[in-house]
Amino acid sequence: MSARFADLETRVNRAVVGHLSNAMATVGASLVPVVFDRLYAEQLDGEAAGYVPVILGKDADLAGVVYGDSITIQSQLYSVVAVEPDGTGLTRLRLRI
Repeated sequence: MSARFADLETRVNRAVVGHLSNAMATVGASLVPVVFDRLYAEQLDGEAAGYVPVILGKDADLAGVVYGDSITIQSQLYSVVAVEPDGTGLTRLRLRI
C-alpha cells in the first residue's frame, strides 16, 4: 500500500510543479521548473521584517543543493540561505541576492 501512495505522491508533486511553476531556475548545470515567490518574514522578535525570495521545486530537481549554492532565476543570481524539504517530495529554498 505504501508504494502506491509514494507513486501517487510523486505524480501529484510533478503535476503541482508542472501547473504552478512560474519560472525556470538554473541549478548546477540543470534548468528546472520552480514556483518563484516572495514570502513575508519577520526577524528579531518582529523588529525587522521584509520579503524573502523563495523557490519551491521537486526534491529530485533540487537534490544536492546546500547553503551557499548559487541559483539563477530570470537572469538574477541568488544565493541559497536555507534548504527546507517538506517531507512530501517538495523542497523550498530561501534565497538572497
